[in-house]
Amino acid sequence: MKVVLGNQLARLRDATDVTQDRAAEVLGCTQQKIAHIGGFSSWFVLVMVG
Repeated sequence: MKVVLGNQLARLRDATDVTQDRAAEVLGCTQQKIAHIGGFSSWFVLVMVG
């Protein structure tokens, strides 16, 4: 679930040029939480590919 959320969040942010700070503000969490979610999905993809 977390990987899917991280991937979708990253895709939406890229498509709309929304920063991590803005996404966090809208979602009611910290920028660090957004980075953690996105970082986890990136790490997972690297592990799966590597």
